[in-house]
Amino acid sequence: MIDTRAISTVLDVAFCLLFVTAAVGVVGMYVASDGKTHDTRTADHAVEIIGSTTVSVEYSLEDGVDAAAGHVFDDPSEYDGLERTIHGPVAGVLADGAVTNLSVNEHRITHETVGYDDAIEGPLANELHAVPGQTAVAAVWMPYPDAPLEGTLSVGETPPTDADVSTVRLTVPSSFASTPVPDRVNLSAAPSQRAGFEWVASNTSDAIVEGYFPAEETALAIERGGVDADRTVYRYERFANALDGIEPRHLEDHLEQSTTNTTEANALLADALTEQLVIDLEAQYDTPEAALEEISIGDVTLVVQVW
Repeated sequence: MIDTRAISTVLDVAFCLLFVTAAVGVVGMYVASDGKTHDTRTADHAVEIIGSTTVSVEYSLEDGVDAAAGHVFDDPSEYDGLERTIHGPVAGVLADGAVTNLSVNEHRITHETVGYDDAIEGPLANELHAVPGQTAVAAVWMPYPDAPLEGTLSVGETPPTDADVSTVRLTVPSSFASTPVPDRVNLSAAPSQRAGFEWVASNTSDAIVEGYFPAEETALAIERGGVDADRTVYRYERFANALDGIEPRHLEDHLEQSTTNTTEANALLADALTEQLVIDLEAQYDTPEAALEEISIGDVTLVVQVW
C-alpha cells in the first residue's frame, strides 16, 4: 500500500511536467535514482488510462460489517444485499472510495472500504496491463491542508526505496463537488476577524456534513431499514464520537426509523464540527480570507506512481 504521507517528501526531483487534459488537472514529477531506469512517459500513459476508462468493481459489505464494532450491525448473515457492484470512470471510482473512507481526528468513520482496495486492484490492473513496470495509486481528499478530516484510498504496493519512480498527480471532482462552499462576497460582511473565521468554518462544515450525509438520501436509507439503514446510523455515530461537544445519544431520536430527521442530525454534527474548524483555521491562517483561499472540498488528488 502507498504511504500517502511520504508522497509530498519525494527527493531528488529531476524535473517537473505540467499539463492539463479535458477531464482532470495533472502535475507530474519524475524522480531520478541510482536504480533501474524506465521511460517516464509510462506514468503519462497510466494517467491517460485512469482519466479515460471505466471499470466495474464487485465487492461485498460483509467484511466491513464484520469489522465494525458496536451495537448497530447485526451478524452479516442476517442481512440481504451485501454484494455490491460499482461501475464508472476509474478516476471517479477511486475518488469516491477515498471520500467514503473518511477519518475525522484520525477516527475512521466507516469500515465499508475494508477489502474495497483489494476489489478494485484487479480491475485497475486489467486496465493498466499495457503500462510497463508497476503502478500504484493513492486517492486523497482533504478540505484544506492539514485539516482534521481526511479521506484516503491506496491501491498497489509502495515503490522500493531504490526504484526509479515517476509520480503524477491528478485533480478530479469529489462527490462534494456540487455542494455549496463559502464565497468572498458574504465573508466581506463579517463584523470581526473572529466572526469571519466562524463564517468560513460554519459554511465549510455545513458543506462537508451535507456532502457526506445528503439529507434526503440519508433519510430514505434509514426509513427503508436493512443494512443500508444500519450503515447510515453507524456513520452518524462514528462521526459524532470523533468530535467534541456531541455524542451519539444526541442523534438517536433523529435517526430512528419512525422519527427520522436527518436535517436536524446534520445540523448537530455541523455545529460540533464548526467549533473544531474555527480553532483549527485560526491556528493555521492569519486571516479568514487566507483560510478561504485554501478551502477545496470539491477535489480529490490522485497520486499515480510508476516504476
